[in-house]
Amino acid sequence: MDKLTKKEIRGPDGFHVVAEKIWTTTKPFHRLLMIASGLLLLFGLGSAGYSYFKELQEKKATEELALALFEYDKEEGAWQKKQLGKAEIKPEDVAEEFKKSPDLFAKVIQNHSGSVAAAQAALYLGRIYSDLKQYDKATQILSTHVKSSTGLVQALIVNQLANIQAASGKCIEAVDRWKSLLSDKNASFLHPEAHLKTGECFEVLNDTGKAKENYEAVIKANVGSEYTEKAKLFLRLMSLKADRSTAGKP
Repeated sequence: MDKLTKKEIRGPDGFHVVAEKIWTTTKPFHRLLMIASGLLLLFGLGSAGYSYFKELQEKKATEELALALFEYDKEEGAWQKKQLGKAEIKPEDVAEEFKKSPDLFAKVIQNHSGSVAAAQAALYLGRIYSDLKQYDKATQILSTHVKSSTGLVQALIVNQLANIQAASGKCIEAVDRWKSLLSDKNASFLHPEAHLKTGECFEVLNDTGKAKENYEAVIKANVGSEYTEKAKLFLRLMSLKADRSTAGKP
């Protein structure tokens, strides 16, 4: 088809003439254009469908988690009543009371791996295993969800892992975990606990200087929590130990 003249373009039927020219010129590519448009439409629908599917999956996971939490609350309530007045938590007491919720939490983790609900289920299951003194199981469950979780849940998992390591005598590893937590500004709500527990670990490692620094950091934060009172108590006990040690020297 010949090039359009100015007279044809400016004429009363100029728009239709130009449109016909474009249609005729691009005719060999119509199929490709239609395919490309179709792919874009499918991609858009696919993305929307995937998002909708993910939302449904997360909703289902949350519903299963809610059932597990309902059972856990009942079991924990009964367990707390039995523990009143007892000085020590025994693993057999935990095993006797928590019979249904561990399986329900494990089911959420297995069926909805990578979801927020699965990470939350891991927190509760890790706590139960920790109370049972099954530290390896607790660590394994929680470690698999550190990278897949974010924000608040991730901070709670890191803190729980550190607590488990400290309880199992791995204070050096626990201090490293709490150190990473203390550098996270978004986890500031956990900093008083992290400083207090870090101080306790440094006492175990016979580093009284760093223990004192961490206890003082809790008091300086002035959050008015149980951690503040414990930090003051631990500092007084450290001072008493130091006085006795000095008094005992010739």
